[in-house]
Amino acid sequence: MKCKDCNGESLVKCKKCSGEGFDYGIHQCASCSGEGEYACPTCGGTGKVKLFKKLKSS
Repeated sequence: MKCKDCNGESLVKCKKCSGEGFDYGIHQCASCSGEGEYACPTCGGTGKVKLFKKLKSS
């Protein structure tokens, strides 16, 4: 099944830097290491969630 947190894209936009990679315009974001995105923690960066895991978390 497609992961709902990342919409199946496997990457999530960093919330601290709004996906830009920089905090306050000049400092590299520590949360995403300046990438602007990071692997989805729910699916582990695969974009898919197993049905058993989904039922277990409900």
